[in-house]
Amino acid sequence: MTTNNTNLRLHPEKGVNPRMTVCRQCGASVGVVLLGIHDVEYTCPDCGSVHYGRPDKGKCASCGCLLATSWKRQKIAEHASLPIEICAECEKKNKEIEDEVQAGGVYWRCADCGSAGALKADCDLSRAVREKAGIAAPDPCGVEFTSENGCPVCGKD
Repeated sequence: MTTNNTNLRLHPEKGVNPRMTVCRQCGASVGVVLLGIHDVEYTCPDCGSVHYGRPDKGKCASCGCLLATSWKRQKIAEHASLPIEICAECEKKNKEIEDEVQAGGVYWRCADCGSAGALKADCDLSRAVREKAGIAAPDPCGVEFTSENGCPVCGKD
């Protein structure tokens, strides 16, 4: 998700039109973005990325496709908090998870509750998943849980 404020044009009623931003991973408050007249959310039809305000140079920052009539466009709600950045705490957690996977751990996520993380490298399940998949560290691999089959967060004990 991106926003472009290099040429901020003031909104006739809201001026710089400030909006709160939140971490797109955990929802914690991150800062403020100035939208001016560009209080529109664009969704790229090719990759699904969301842009607040007009996309920079009329292109999707994720896939490079050009802004066109096929882009979904909607007005941003008056008091909406915009999920734009990742907070420092989530960046640190993501780095720890990445390091664990490179050391031989395995990414995991839950299809039911949406939780995610990494199994430790010295875990029997990590070794079994890597052996079954034929993927050695530091290459990433992962496993998906549900509440019925072992999710560490919502699964049955």
